[in-house]
Amino acid sequence: MTPERYPWVLTGEVAGRGPDCEPLLVRSTPLARVSRSVVDEATETYAREFDRGEDGT
Repeated sequence: MTPERYPWVLTGEVAGRGPDCEPLLVRSTPLARVSRSVVDEATETYAREFDRGEDGT
């Protein structure tokens, strides 16, 4: 995360899926910025709960 790049919570209509199966939205509306503390907590939870070496397949 940098001041120029940060996660958002969006709403919108799913128009398709990207190469990593992420939703591609149209008519999207930003609802909120995700704070650094939330990203840090998610990172810690992920590391604790999942094997980082697993790719899900």
